[in-house]
Amino acid sequence: MYEKPNLYKHWDFTLLDIIILEMSYFVAYYLRHGRMVPVVPSSSYTVVVLLIILLSLLSGMMFHNYQEILHRGYLKEFSAVLQHSTIVAAGLILYLFVVKDAGDFSRLVLGYFYLISIPVLYVERCLYKKFLHKKNTSGYSRRNAVIITCSEIAEDRIDQLKKDIYGIVQVTGIALTDQSITGTWNGYRGLGDVSRLPDELRNCWVDEVFVLLTDQEAQRVRGVLNEIATMGITLHVVLNTEDSFQAAKVIEKMGDTLLLTESIRTITFRQATVKRLFDIIGALIGLVITGILTVIVGPFIYMTDPGPIFYKQKRIGRNGRVFKMYKFRSMYQDADARKAELMRKNEMSGLMFKMKEDPRILGSGEDGTRHGIGWFIRTTSIDEFPQFLNVLLGQLSLVGTRPPTVDEWKQYESHHRARMAVKPGITGLWQVSGRNQITDFEEVVKLDMKYINNFSIAEDLRIILRTIKVVVRREGAE
Repeated sequence: MYEKPNLYKHWDFTLLDIIILEMSYFVAYYLRHGRMVPVVPSSSYTVVVLLIILLSLLSGMMFHNYQEILHRGYLKEFSAVLQHSTIVAAGLILYLFVVKDAGDFSRLVLGYFYLISIPVLYVERCLYKKFLHKKNTSGYSRRNAVIITCSEIAEDRIDQLKKDIYGIVQVTGIALTDQSITGTWNGYRGLGDVSRLPDELRNCWVDEVFVLLTDQEAQRVRGVLNEIATMGITLHVVLNTEDSFQAAKVIEKMGDTLLLTESIRTITFRQATVKRLFDIIGALIGLVITGILTVIVGPFIYMTDPGPIFYKQKRIGRNGRVFKMYKFRSMYQDADARKAELMRKNEMSGLMFKMKEDPRILGSGEDGTRHGIGWFIRTTSIDEFPQFLNVLLGQLSLVGTRPPTVDEWKQYESHHRARMAVKPGITGLWQVSGRNQITDFEEVVKLDMKYINNFSIAEDLRIILRTIKVVVRREGAE
């Protein structure tokens, strides 16, 4: 029987970190006030005790502070601890500022807490990792495993597997499908001919077998694998990731049907939920600002070119969905009709249209050089604010890829379509990486794919903060 890993497999590190952080806070309180218990009814000191728990959990979930924790070296672990303590301390400072309670809360307590928590957390994590490694590689609780592979892919694939299972199981032997090995092979005990492997394992202490084979090789030894499985030994078939297309692969069930699912990027339900929650909160705040801006810029738009204040355009959403995207109108009403005649002046290379001196912009003059209301709301990114309605409706996200027009979408090649595998966003990596300074559409695609492949909630937050900086400084907006 194989016991699946806990849904939150690093709950032990999470719990220990919370205990250490609380102890650090109590010691910090003692150093400042001379007593150990900072629990007083209706006091910010009491609320901070609870906030430390919440902020530590958020740091672990949103910033992936426990990801690869068993594999991290001493320097990387110190960096992770520094990040964790900084996030918790920053969260406490933000809370005290928002509730206007900072004056009644000792700054020395926060300073002591931050300085104490870093070394103590670091020592706790390092010692606990040593304990886990010793526990998992010695004694009765150790899990033993053997590897079945072929000499062609053995070295590279085994090295990667060792990194991934470090501290979880210990490899005690290896068998190759294309040759019989005995004695020691690359530091492992050779288990002889693979056809006789079931006989070798029948009376050995083996909990699991990792199968690192190409599909063809795995089919050739299918009988051996089936016989090993009938012994009750757990088989882990390592999926082939050597294809030119590096897809994320997940085994899942849909009803009674077992599926192997391949996708460019797989995100967890937790990540999707947190991202959507941020979208809703951001959209509500953004729509309040949009209402204020409507009162201010709406009359100027109408006076420059009588007509609708808002502009609706069909755009392409996730995986080809068509939706209407909203903006403050920054162009004359015949802008779409005039686009064809201006295509020869397009400054983008590929499937996007941009030109600096665009006569279709409100107040730009016939040659497009004047700076009127249209130019102002575009360079300040005010025109983007109505898109918060699309975010609230679930058609856009705060952060994502740029939604193409229908005309652009129809010209996409296969690799271009991949950028629309996620929900498009108001802002994204392209917008904060140069925007109008990037004139090659293929570069835009590369940036979008980089965002998709490296998605995290922390990266979304960084892009939002960089977007605010870009908007305030008017960098790259034309």
